[in-house]
Amino acid sequence: YQRRVHGRCKKYYAQGCRFMKYKVMVELEYGMPYSAAFREELNKMALCASICQDNGLCPLVKPQDFTNTSYNIEKTAEVAENSISLMIEALLHQGVIFEGMLLQPHMIAPGFECKEQKTAQ
Repeated sequence: YQRRVHGRCKKYYAQGCRFMKYKVMVELEYGMPYSAAFREELNKMALCASICQDNGLCPLVKPQDFTNTSYNIEKTAEVAENSISLMIEALLHQGVIFEGMLLQPHMIAPGFECKEQKTAQ
């Protein structure tokens, strides 16, 4: 995995690219954003961000969004806060320089399958 990402970063940099995006996407069940699969994706994302920086690219990091769930807005906010905390831990562990990356946050909203959809009103 590392060799493949490193090779892609070198290739993209040579072609003029200066940013690279990695988005965490894991199928989640209610209350399960702390699973081993989710943590593994966060670790891969952090490793990819570190490799990007080593190759002169600015990583664009996008945390998991929870739109494909049945979470209400309060549960989405709780889970998003915890998952972003875990993501930051993974980025720190990999030695990612925060001043040299972009974080693309998402809006907190109830999941599409949530029965109580709130509006701006």
